[in-house]
Amino acid sequence: MSGFTGFARVASAYDPLEVTMAVALLEGASFTVLTPGLNLHQVVPMNAMAFGPIPILVPDAEAEAARSLLEATRPGGCEGPGDGAEGAAGGDAGESGDPRLRGLRSRLVDLVFFAMSGLSFPRDRLSVDGRLRRPPETPPET
Repeated sequence: MSGFTGFARVASAYDPLEVTMAVALLEGASFTVLTPGLNLHQVVPMNAMAFGPIPILVPDAEAEAARSLLEATRPGGCEGPGDGAEGAAGGDAGESGDPRLRGLRSRLVDLVFFAMSGLSFPRDRLSVDGRLRRPPETPPET
């Protein structure tokens, strides 16, 4: 739910560059996109945590397709033809593997950075909102 009638939030991020890249992807795929607050984050990026994440909004009718597109373009979102065979044959073990381990690895790096510097860097990764819940289907009447 967003403050704009007829639009749904599909993703958000603290980093204006990450949002700009996602908007370019969505607009290139013919989606109508709104990003309220993007200009404010670009002018005063040091206050990003105070302003909150920048939402990416698309029309309600296109929200599910936009979420699917953003999920598919995330690192490890989906594998193209031949990705599995090449990764198993001669790929780097650090790059391929379980996405949960990559997520854990990035969180550990963030924790070590926080422990060493005392600064908490805003998450610069794009956060794609969860799928819309569909109402349970009712069994057909017999």
